[in-house]
Amino acid sequence: MIKTQYNLNQSKVVSMVMDTISSRLWIAYELNNGKVILQCVNSLNPTVIYFEIELEVNAIVDMYIDVEESGYLYILYDDTSYLYSIINIYDPSDRTDVLRTETTPIETPVSIVFDTNFYETYILFPGSDSGENAKILVYYYEELNYTVDLNESAKIVTNATNLIVIIDINENYSDMWICTYNSPAELINIHRTWDDYSLFPYTVTSIV
Repeated sequence: MIKTQYNLNQSKVVSMVMDTISSRLWIAYELNNGKVILQCVNSLNPTVIYFEIELEVNAIVDMYIDVEESGYLYILYDDTSYLYSIINIYDPSDRTDVLRTETTPIETPVSIVFDTNFYETYILFPGSDSGENAKILVYYYEELNYTVDLNESAKIVTNATNLIVIIDINENYSDMWICTYNSPAELINIHRTWDDYSLFPYTVTSIV
């Protein structure tokens, strides 16, 4: 067991995700002194700490864990240098940091997921700033494969808040679902298949 180095009473929880196989909970804390701390704890007894990592980023905005396929934790940042990290949940020293580049949208990303069908990471940018629309960056590890610009005529997506992916390996497709906080709210479905894996056709449905 690791004894925490920080006074977590003087902090706030900004994100957490559950490892359902090993019953471990990953919790991200934002401390008053600007530090960001990531802990892996026993979900039944959070005082039992397996790992504790200090991250040199401004903030964590989302986390996603893939236990069954890759065994990695995906951490999305609000930071000027780093976009996201991939951390081995069994050995956190095995870590890949992905940097922002000149082509990365300037907005703060809002959601991250890993697609075990295509083995790619999806990062959602909201399209909330003036003149912006929602975008998805598609990464294979630290390599950017695609930028999905949700700006088709009459289907421009703005104010996106969350992204999930539903996978059917037998049928060789993945469905991405995005929700917005527009009024009325909208659900965006992106249907991706292995036959046309570089295409990201989408539909927009208003929820009245």
